[in-house]
Parts: sequence; structure tokens; C-alpha cells
Amino acid sequence: MGMHEATVIGIGAAAPFDAAQELRRRLVGALEHAGARHASLLMRRQFRWSEQLLYDVHCDGGRAPLRVLVKRIKAHDRRGRTQGAQIQPRVRALAEFGALESLHRIVRALGQRAFTSVRPYACFSDLDAFAMEYRPGTTLRALMTREVSILPRSGRPGATVACRRAGEWLGLVHQALSDHGLEVEVGGLAYIVHVGGELQRHVAGTLPLDGELPHAAWRFIEDRIEADTVVRSIPLHGDLYPDNLVRADDGRLYAVDTTLLTRGPAEDDVARFLVGVDTLRARIAFGDRLIRVQVLRAAWDAFLDGYQTIRALDRRLLAASLARAYLLRWAELRAAAGFARPAPIVAWSRRRIDGFMSARLARVLEGVPA
Repeated sequence: MGMHEATVIGIGAAAPFDAAQELRRRLVGALEHAGARHASLLMRRQFRWSEQLLYDVHCDGGRAPLRVLVKRIKAHDRRGRTQGAQIQPRVRALAEFGALESLHRIVRALGQRAFTSVRPYACFSDLDAFAMEYRPGTTLRALMTREVSILPRSGRPGATVACRRAGEWLGLVHQALSDHGLEVEVGGLAYIVHVGGELQRHVAGTLPLDGELPHAAWRFIEDRIEADTVVRSIPLHGDLYPDNLVRADDGRLYAVDTTLLTRGPAEDDVARFLVGVDTLRARIAFGDRLIRVQVLRAAWDAFLDGYQTIRALDRRLLAASLARAYLLRWAELRAAAGFARPAPIVAWSRRRIDGFMSARLARVLEGVPA
């Protein structure tokens, strides 16, 4: 086929869809009320289940450009796998945008200097995307990882203070959701059925649920949530690992990647964070002898202390939530270890994960403090 023929065939063919270009155009229209004139793409980053596009939106009056972050939810990862049949990108985008609006209202009403929120700008549901204020900062996971290393790192210590603020932030948000009438009472039996279904969906195929330790964990949960127990259920962050809490560059704290679609006891959010602190990658990879474990213990205690200055915790329910969160985290880590890595590395990683997580879960079932 000659060059001329190839060129003729190309004429009239539909141009490939450029999401970045379309979002750039949409942003200007969505922020027209703020005097937006044009937008320029600064950065585009790919994650497993999403991509982020950072824009400068230039406005009238010679003001500094408005920095806007757009998040697009992905239907599939690079291997074509879906995150879960129940997770639809369009629904997820709408839910995260709605949660941003709710959190922004709650944090503004609190009026506390230590906390901030990300301002939502626009939702483009047909593109599975939403736009929000870009607020740079450092995740609590990064703060802790830097401080647990035995190697000298740059930067001031601050993980413990940040974790205490994170506990206060979560307690204030939970209390606000409860005060707005979003807390309902659920029977213990109904809650157990819900937890069992969740574990079957998320853990089956990754962990042997009939294995000795998972079975012991399930008995542990059942022993602490009896049929006549009343569980107070509220909308939850649902994914409150240290990766999703951020200390902004101005020192204030905020959360990301929340939908408020998950419901359950407040203890579930608390347990997720504590398990995230306890299972940093550096700790799993190198063991306790090569990291500063005292930093993790201080972060765990600070988060609990901060939360309990705002709201009380049910200790039996928290213990059950911890057992459940360790099982879920174990399954998540095993799945992540197999993502885009050579087989020998996957095998080594999963052996490390299995050894570490089985030991941690056993300690929880024995009632041993972190």
C-alpha cells in the first residue's frame, strides 16, 4: 500500500477520543462563573483503578491559575481485570464527588483550623470523572514510612501528631454524620450476615476461608457480636488506610478517596486505619528488627486517643472489626503482590505477606496489643 493510498483511507476516519483534551474543554465551561478562560494539562498519572490529570485553569483578571485535579475512574486495570462486579466507574465517580461535597460542608461547619477539605468543582459522569481542588500534601503512610526507617531521612518527624489529628478528624466526621440523622440501629444478626457476605466476596479465592486461622477469626467476630447486639450503623469512609489521609503543605489534615457508600459501625473505619498502620509495606518486607516499631505503636495510640476525645468506642465491636479488617487487608495485600510482577517475586512476596499477616491476626485473636 502506497503512502498516498494510506493517506486517503485516513481521511474521514474518526479521530481517537482524547479524554484529556475533552476534560480541558469541560473544565473551562464548568468554571466559567470563576472567570475561566482556558486550561492547560500539567500532569497525567496512571493508577491501577484510576488516573489523575492536573490542570492549570487560567482566569480573567491576571490572577494566578486555579490548580484543578481531575480523577477518572477506570473500569479495568492494565491486565483487563475489574476491581469488582459491584463497582461501576460512573457510580463511583458520582459517589466520590457527592462525598467530597458532604465532607466539605461538614469540615466548613466545624470551623477548626487543624482540618481542611478538598473543594469539589464539577462532576463529568459521562466520562467517569470529577474535578476538585488540588491540595498538595503528604499521606500519613509516607510520613510513617519515612520515620520507621532505620536509615536517616530528610524531613521533620510528625507522624504521631498527624495520626492524632486524623483520629480527631474521623471522630468529628462520624459525629456530624450521626447528628444529621444518618445513624441507624442494626441488629447483631443482620450485621453478622452482612460481614459474612463481605468476607465471602472479597476474600474467597484469595485466602482459604476454611483454613484454621480465618475460621478462628470468624468465631472471634461472632463471639463479640451476638444476635441481640445493637450495632449503630453510619456512612463510612470505607477505605480509611493511612494512604488516604493527607497532611496538607499548610499543616492541616484532610481525607481522599471516600464515597460514604459503605455503612457500618464507626469502629470499622477505625479498625481499617489501625490495620493500615500495623501493616506498612516496609514492616512486612524487612521485619520488626529493621524498622522503628515504636513509631507505629505511637501512631496507633495517637489515632485512638484523638478519636476518643470526640467519640467513645465499643471495645468488643472494635476487636471484631480489627479481626475482620486484618482478613480483608491480608486478601488485599496478596492480590496486590501479584500485580504486574514476575512470578518469582510474586511467590516471595506472598510468602512474606502470609507469614506476617498470620502472625498479626493470631495476636489480635489472642488479645495481644499492637
